Amino acid sequence: MVTPPPAPLSKRPTMMPAEPYSVGNPWDEVEALLSAALAAISQSSSTMPSPTQSLRDKLSKLVSHLDPTAKLPPGPKRSPTYAETAAPAAATSTVTPDTATPTTPIITPKRTKAIPVARTSTPPPSSHSPYRLIFSWTTPPPVDVRLPAHTIAETIATTIRNQSPESRPDRRPIVLPGIKGVHWTKGGSLVVHTRAPYPAARLLREHVNVINQHMLTAKARQEHGLPTAYLDLPWKSVVVHGVPVLKMQDDMAKGSLGKDFDRALLEEEGIRRDMVRDVRLLCRSLEGRETVSLRLSFEDHDVADGLLRHGMFLYNTYCRVSLYRPRRCNTHGHLPNSNRPDNHSPTPRP
Repeated sequence: MVTPPPAPLSKRPTMMPAEPYSVGNPWDEVEALLSAALAAISQSSSTMPSPTQSLRDKLSKLVSHLDPTAKLPPGPKRSPTYAETAAPAAATSTVTPDTATPTTPIITPKRTKAIPVARTSTPPPSSHSPYRLIFSWTTPPPVDVRLPAHTIAETIATTIRNQSPESRPDRRPIVLPGIKGVHWTKGGSLVVHTRAPYPAARLLREHVNVINQHMLTAKARQEHGLPTAYLDLPWKSVVVHGVPVLKMQDDMAKGSLGKDFDRALLEEEGIRRDMVRDVRLLCRSLEGRETVSLRLSFEDHDVADGLLRHGMFLYNTYCRVSLYRPRRCNTHGHLPNSNRPDNHSPTPRP
């Protein structure tokens, strides 16, 4: 076989140089495959179950590692699974407020001062007792003519016990009163305490004559006379204003209001001296005064109310009458008790 001679170089076809072989980026192919897989998954979401959130997170990390600018398409909305709802919330999870809904400002209430509650003053306990009988004189007897308190109590109890039923007008047997004790006050009054349930009113009604005979010596009973006996009941005191001093000089010269004052009360107002439980001058001295004020205390409140309405005449002079209001003590704040046996002396204040 004969080989033809080679053609000249000018008649040979020109051959283009081949382009160098370029190898494609393998990550692009992986990305394309993943995109196609995600597209197929999205299209078949109606028939296939949607990927869980954990799977989408892993795919998102893988895509962002391949291409930081690529993002996964949003998945279809689905209801959370039981595992997601039952799982406890992470300790580091934070809740971001919804910017669409306006937040309500937190209002801190201001502290207000407590309103003081008006408290009604509690009245002091009553110092009166239905088991106390008081004997007082216009002029208190001196100490040396007073019998001791324990002697008076024993004598009264023995005398009442020894009384026979024949000597009593009612012919009833004697029921011995329970005498609890006897004592003299600073003002010169004698106080007899009865033991419950025997009231002092019964002792006054049945045995006052026995007590009158066993308080002072025989000579002192003639000089001072019989005392005034009364129960320890609340009094009502009034102030008599504008009493002329000249008419009272004779009584005050003796140190107390005596017969002239008693006669003026009875003749001008019809008030007996035994109806007035206490008489007291409301001044320290009579020097340089034309008129003074007196405090009269009554056990019968009707007598005091009548004087408050109409006033009274005393020593042929009309005197205005007002209700007595005791002043509070500046040291302790208590009200003085004019009903105490210590205050039953009608002598002027020192």
